[in-house]
Amino acid sequence: MYEHEDLISLTRIRQHYSVLSKSKRKIADYILDNYKKIINFTAAELADVTGTSPSTVVWFSRSLGFKGFTEFKLNLERELTASPANWVNIKSDESISQVKHKTLIYNRENVDQTMSLLDDESLEMAVKAINDAPLIVLVAEGGSASSARCAYDAFMQIGSICIYLDDPFFQVLSLSNLPKEAVVIGISHSGRAKNTIDALMVAKERGMTTIGLVGIVGSPMMKYVDIALLTGVSNHPYFSNSINARICELNVISILYASLTIKRNGRINDIHKAVNDLFSMKRVNK
Repeated sequence: MYEHEDLISLTRIRQHYSVLSKSKRKIADYILDNYKKIINFTAAELADVTGTSPSTVVWFSRSLGFKGFTEFKLNLERELTASPANWVNIKSDESISQVKHKTLIYNRENVDQTMSLLDDESLEMAVKAINDAPLIVLVAEGGSASSARCAYDAFMQIGSICIYLDDPFFQVLSLSNLPKEAVVIGISHSGRAKNTIDALMVAKERGMTTIGLVGIVGSPMMKYVDIALLTGVSNHPYFSNSINARICELNVISILYASLTIKRNGRINDIHKAVNDLFSMKRVNK
C-alpha cells in the first residue's frame, strides 16, 4: 500500500483538491503521480510539464498554506529523506512497542507540518487581537469543540475573559448582541463546519475581529476569517484523523497561550495565584 503515497505533503494536496481551480488541479495531479521528480523542478519547469504558468505553480503552493513552491518542495524533500518507506505501514503482527513508535512519529510529523504552515505575522496579529480584546468568544462543533474547550480553560487561566459557545442557535444569538470589540475564534479542521461558519459570518458582518484555526486553506470558512492560523491535515487508515487534528489545533492554542503569558509577564504571577486560590476550594484534601 505504502511507498510514500501517504506523505503528509501529498495528503495536504488531496485534502485541498476539491477547492483547487482547474489549472491548479493539473499541477496537483502531476505532483501526486510524480512527486519524486518535482523535488528538482523549478516553478517554470513544473509549469511547462503541466501546461500552466510559473505564477500558477506559486499560487498552487500558497493554496496549500506554503509561502511558495520552494517551501513546498523543501517540506516534501524533508519527509522523503527522513521517513523510511514503511514507517506508517502497521501490520497485524506489530508489537505494541512498534505501534507506539510509529504513532508518535506520525503525530510529530503532523506537528512539524503545522509549524511549517503557521505564519509568524498571523500569529503576532492573533496574539495582539486576543490580548487587547475585552472578550474572547470561542465557537466550534464536533471534534474541534474539544479544542475550543481547552482554549477556554487556558485563556481564562491567564486573565482573558472568555465565553465558549457550542449551541448553533446560541452562537448566532450571542454574537448578534455582544460588543463589537469582542474577538471571535472559530475552530474547524475541515473549514466546512456550517455552524462555525455561520457564527463567523455573523461576527464579521458586525465588524468583530475573527480568527480561524483551520486546516484547509481554500475552505468556505476562510471567507469569514480576518486572521487565519493554519494547522496540519492528515488522512491515514491506521491513525485517527480526529486525534491528529486535535493535536495540531492544541499546539496552535499552546503557542497563543505562551505568547499571551509573555505579554502579561508583569501581572501573570498574580493571575496564577488568584486562579490557584479559586481552584483550591474545588480540590479535596486528605
